[in-house]
Amino acid sequence: MEFEESIPPNVIRIETEDGSGEYIEIEFDENDALKDINNNNNDELNDLLHQAKDILYELSPASSAQSAYNNFTAGEYKDALIDAITILPMAKAFKAKTIANKIKNIISKDKRKEDIRIAKPKPKSLSRQEVLEIINGLKKALNPKGKPRTRIYLVNGKEELMALWERLTKNFKSERIETSEKGTRIIRTLDDDTEITLRSYSSKKSGNTPTIDTKINGKDYKIHIGN
Repeated sequence: MEFEESIPPNVIRIETEDGSGEYIEIEFDENDALKDINNNNNDELNDLLHQAKDILYELSPASSAQSAYNNFTAGEYKDALIDAITILPMAKAFKAKTIANKIKNIISKDKRKEDIRIAKPKPKSLSRQEVLEIINGLKKALNPKGKPRTRIYLVNGKEELMALWERLTKNFKSERIETSEKGTRIIRTLDDDTEITLRSYSSKKSGNTPTIDTKINGKDYKIHIGN
């Protein structure tokens, strides 16, 4: 009796169209959506914590103190601002009190936010120029006469193609998946809106699957698995 292999809900499997039975798998972080929701809800608090840190930095310019402030929770920032009010100039004291009260109000609505720390900046994705430099360093595909084909490149196998896909799209801004009779396309958008696509199919003539596509400065670039 044969059993169908179970695929986790956070994994998408794309089978190649060449009849080989091979496939590629993309694993997603199951908590991505929840992280996005939490980050959006904490934008106001994060801004207040940055303002609190700036005020406290002025009181303790030593690098060791600044390092400690970087690890403060929202509750600790609130308490530190209240303690600093008596030694701050009047204008700064008023600002510190206002920020402390706003932090207090946010925490009072959700006690869990008392332990929130300043969010680290999101790592940036590659720029279109950096993507182009990587692609131009790849081996070029040749036509039947042995001449390089225009903006078509090759890698040595599926694993190399997938590693390249992850390298080109690391820290991508957004992602969408499209399916059609031809197969599946995963489109990742970078910070500068460059789109890079991984698709499970190619033309019947080439038979090179899967394939990476992108368009940079109005020109199409393709990366296949070499024969």
